[in-house]
Amino acid sequence: MIHIRIVMLALSSMVFMGRIVSPPALAQAPTYDFVACDSTIFQDNQLNVKPSSTPNGWKRVGGKISVQQKDSSRCLSIDQYYTKFSPILKAKSTLGSRWTLELDMWLDAAYDGNPGVQIGLEGKGEVLRLVPNRDDFSMQLSSTRETAATPDDISHDLYYNRWLHLELSFSNNVLTVYCNHHYVMASPALPSAITALLFYGDASTGMNMLLKDVRIAVPKRKAS
Repeated sequence: MIHIRIVMLALSSMVFMGRIVSPPALAQAPTYDFVACDSTIFQDNQLNVKPSSTPNGWKRVGGKISVQQKDSSRCLSIDQYYTKFSPILKAKSTLGSRWTLELDMWLDAAYDGNPGVQIGLEGKGEVLRLVPNRDDFSMQLSSTRETAATPDDISHDLYYNRWLHLELSFSNNVLTVYCNHHYVMASPALPSAITALLFYGDASTGMNMLLKDVRIAVPKRKAS
């Protein structure tokens, strides 16, 4: 007896029990779908502050920050190691369960792999710290560290000496990160409410570590 076994490989479909069955669709990568909230509770504005002065609207916790002129913009400069500072929200404003954060950031190529601006989400202590960098973005959590590759068109040497637009969206206890209109990564569900944001940086003399156009917003309250 001759046993003949025929194996058919198909890329687009397969025959099973007389039916044509399409293979499962490949998982779709998340797309850029950032939408800013519409009620601003913090907007950085240093137009009337002289360069080298202390910026308005921020509380310095450690290190040094100053206002600098970069191209045609007034921006914040992180000037020392171990610098930490927080935005002063509008009176009676809180972050709540849903908010968005947008900013532009600049890092000198001389940092060569060391991170620039970092953002901490505070609740019961530091719940998460976001560390954008040229090769990857990382989220440092209490017991784990999540990473995602920096989008190709802003990675490695393309990361430096330019303004990059960072966008964060917080909803359902999950932080989603976008940069230059790319989806980058999302956090796992966080264990506690976020009550404050802190900005960090470890700057070296003569090497730009900058940010500007910082905006924090929440959804508009529905009229009662």
